Amino acid sequence: MFVSVIIPCLNVEEYIEDCLASVYNQSYKQFEVICIENNSKDNTLSKLRGLEDDLYPDLIVLEESKPGACAARNKGLSVAKGEWVQFLDADDTLKPGKLEHQIKLLKSKKAISFVAGASEYVSNGGEVKVVIPQNGAPLLAAFVRELGNTCSNLWNRNVLNNANGWNEDLSSSQETDLMFRLLVLEKEVIIDHNPLTMIYERISGQISQSNPIKRWSNFIDLRIKFLAEIKFSHPKTFTTYQSDFETFLLSSIIILSKYDRIRALGFLNKYHFNYKTIVLKYGIGKKILFCFKVFGPKTTLMIFSKRKNF
Repeated sequence: MFVSVIIPCLNVEEYIEDCLASVYNQSYKQFEVICIENNSKDNTLSKLRGLEDDLYPDLIVLEESKPGACAARNKGLSVAKGEWVQFLDADDTLKPGKLEHQIKLLKSKKAISFVAGASEYVSNGGEVKVVIPQNGAPLLAAFVRELGNTCSNLWNRNVLNNANGWNEDLSSSQETDLMFRLLVLEKEVIIDHNPLTMIYERISGQISQSNPIKRWSNFIDLRIKFLAEIKFSHPKTFTTYQSDFETFLLSSIIILSKYDRIRALGFLNKYHFNYKTIVLKYGIGKKILFCFKVFGPKTTLMIFSKRKNF
């Protein structure tokens, strides 16, 4: 099976060499590497050209003027030859056996949408956290951000193309949007618990920073749309996991209320919760449930939006 490794590159001159080394050091050798330079202000493009000349003569370097990682990834997809796609952010790395391990998982399966992989998150302080995908219903796992991530997963190129690739109009939650559209196609997902992808924290990429109101609003709005679709196309899944879906959604709205209480209230009005289904999970505690039942949503958000923790 041939793999296309697609790497968007924006202001990553200090990271891209390590990123590419982690790809070319893979034990599985049937791959191509496509780097897409995306309006960098530093020397990323010249760095890529230098690596192409000195170390990796088969490296494919493209340029995409439309801003955003989604546009860059789609540009890579448009020329990719692999049956499978490994997306990789230019400041992250793969452990040497990543591709070989996940290709082996595929050989006994058919109609696979993607392999949902585990990963290691490395904080700015050097702390490492292992994140493992959730077993069970893939739609729920994607909803609660527990179905791998862009770089830890291995993606079926044909299924990606059938789903029209990445949504370039979204400024956040692109990964969840893509997973949901793939899952709607009724393809199977393989869960991989082996953390072979290293994700490095960058302050500019954190959801709690860089316009958190817009990011959390997109995050919530997308999930409300998903729930409407799940209710319609997968009613059994919605009924079985309604408490998880709605508890996670409510928790996200409460986080948004810390930045914009009015907008959070708008989402509460947009999605009609059955508070009997809310459980003590995803940060929701007994005090929150009590307040919603006794005082209603407006007063509850007024109380908890002023607290750092809930």
